[in-house]
Amino acid sequence: MSSYTTGPSNFTVTYSENVYDPAGDSNPDDVTNPVNYIVAEDGANGAFDTASCSGGLAGDDTQLTITGVTYNAALYTATVTLSAPAPDGTYRLFVCGTTSIVDPAMNELNNGLSDYTFDFIVGAAPTTPGSSTGEEDEVTASALPTTGFAPDKVTALPAQPAELTYAKMGDIWLEIPSQKIKSNIVGVPQNADDTWSVDWLGNDTGWLNGTAFPTWNGNSVLTAHVTNADGLPGPFADLKSLKYGDQIIVHLYGQQYIYEVRASRLSRPYAVNYAFESLPDSPHLTLITCQGYIPISDTYLFRRVVRAVLVEVR
Repeated sequence: MSSYTTGPSNFTVTYSENVYDPAGDSNPDDVTNPVNYIVAEDGANGAFDTASCSGGLAGDDTQLTITGVTYNAALYTATVTLSAPAPDGTYRLFVCGTTSIVDPAMNELNNGLSDYTFDFIVGAAPTTPGSSTGEEDEVTASALPTTGFAPDKVTALPAQPAELTYAKMGDIWLEIPSQKIKSNIVGVPQNADDTWSVDWLGNDTGWLNGTAFPTWNGNSVLTAHVTNADGLPGPFADLKSLKYGDQIIVHLYGQQYIYEVRASRLSRPYAVNYAFESLPDSPHLTLITCQGYIPISDTYLFRRVVRAVLVEVR
């Protein structure tokens, strides 16, 4: 979940292809029709009751007023304008795929099965510990994440606590071509003790909140399991094999942010300085997973830390 100290008065939505934009703004499928976007604020219950555009505003959620939408067909980008800057609060943006937005051939956004959603907070202090503005932050970390379970053995996981829920971040995913890895990226909140609980990632990759948002200037720290709870290899099972120059790609809203590996090292679990190093001048990725399983203690001795730098955007 992203956080802003002052509320935006407009925002942009970039599509992966051209979308339907007839004259005017009243056509139900028009990308510039304001009803095709919802900015919902959670109510007193602290949860979003609105599930989709097709279901409409629900529960005690309230809705910000959208006064207009413009569309740049050359960039596939819509600019959505609010009646006033968003006040302090917790919000969810819906770009309506379940009801409306289509491409010129009338193919529905997300095949009409789901909306695109993006969560954000406006206010001086996020309510989710460790949430980040997406910019380079001075991150306090007490340990590198524990990203592995026992190999070839099923580990029973407790139910994931609500306060540790991972944030769905929309159309953003990680690819490591040399290892044929493709993994959705989710946001992992930071705990009060300056750690991150990643037990429930499964085959997803976790962006550690508090570090730079992936593709932005700074050090974006991502983690995934070396071994999943079912005892089978996780997405980062072969992370240790990455070498200088290997590509790591972050896919975001149809664009490819191509990084190249510059370093790979082993670190002890509490050696945090390198992994969370401040790198404000350009976009970097730091990938972390466990390495060196010790059966007698059911722990991993090391963390594999891979550093990559952005070299191209397509």
